[in-house]
Amino acid sequence: MVTGGLKVKRYACAVLALTLLPAFVFGMPTPTKVGALAGNDARSMGMGGSSLVFSSGYDSFFGNPAGFADKGTLTLGDVSFWGSAPLAEETLNSYFAIQEKYANETRRDEMMDGMLEDNGRLGLGASIGLGWAGGGFGLGLTMISDLALSGSSYAESRLVVRNQLNATVGFGIPIRLGFVTIRAGADLRGFYRLDSPASSGWDAYSLVNAAMGYSDNLDSLIDAGRLMGGFGWAFDAGISLRAGPFMAGFMGRDLFARLNMDIADIGDMRAGGGLPTEPRYGFSMDPTYTAGVGLRFMEKGLFSPSFYAQASDLGGLMSAFESEADRDSLLGFLRAGAELRLLRIFLFRGGLDGGLLSFGAGIDLALIRVDAAVYALPFEGLAGGSSGLAVRAAVKL
Repeated sequence: MVTGGLKVKRYACAVLALTLLPAFVFGMPTPTKVGALAGNDARSMGMGGSSLVFSSGYDSFFGNPAGFADKGTLTLGDVSFWGSAPLAEETLNSYFAIQEKYANETRRDEMMDGMLEDNGRLGLGASIGLGWAGGGFGLGLTMISDLALSGSSYAESRLVVRNQLNATVGFGIPIRLGFVTIRAGADLRGFYRLDSPASSGWDAYSLVNAAMGYSDNLDSLIDAGRLMGGFGWAFDAGISLRAGPFMAGFMGRDLFARLNMDIADIGDMRAGGGLPTEPRYGFSMDPTYTAGVGLRFMEKGLFSPSFYAQASDLGGLMSAFESEADRDSLLGFLRAGAELRLLRIFLFRGGLDGGLLSFGAGIDLALIRVDAAVYALPFEGLAGGSSGLAVRAAVKL
């Protein structure tokens, strides 16, 4: 028992040190940073993005690597799509009017202005991947692409494109102490990133108009653009524990992350110049730390509910909790959600992200899983947030 206790302490200390050390090592401001890129997974988004601390299987490639300690699963293919736009009939009518050119240029600009005013951003994204996760090991290949249009008006809007191809190898360790189960895990990710320059992106007005067929100079506009690309690496690590239905977890992602990039003209790339790979400019990423708690009941029953809550801005959450004046803003720091599994197949979800409602549903069969979600994300200046729709399908063994 003494030896087992020492092993637990060693595993826990190692994982916690890995997740916390970057806060001290990279605590000084860094002049060149690039933001992390994550997808809008329909399962998690249906619960307000609240369940990633307790991820398992394929989801551990984007969530807590401690999930590699769970039962192993092979995902032959996992595909997700999401879109950001006001979820209203008027949005569809505006889209078809613009796409079919029923609207003149003045009306087109007015409709685009209205959608940006209502939603803050318009965008599309996708992710695809495959891999083995669980049984103490994780090995996966994933890719995420995201395109976002935002701005105070359509004429002043910017288009930001981000792409990332990840190769991940990780491990997970289960530790059982009586009725308490501890999971610890970590992974190393190598990735290639290809983005529009900096965070400002491209001038969107002429480019998007050409893409929608309002002019015939799309190829020349694309060729005139530039992309930043290069290779990088990062660590992720996490730990979770479970005692009966109660769960608690902590994870750090993009630890020690470094990225070297170069800039290339799209026209040169299309002419055969290849993707930018030279390590001319160095970038870093800010690590993210997330803590969460949960409850999961009757997992093997025909009626199985679960509840989750997590927060990534831990300092802001504690400050709001300690301040009487800020306690009303606690929801702004929390993601909370619930999932109900019926007959072991049907899933129904609901959640809150910063007080904004999301909901979703899914079907989980032996080999196939399908999920969908309607969600809202906090967006500065919009009380109702930025809404979107996500769908996901996976084939697994």
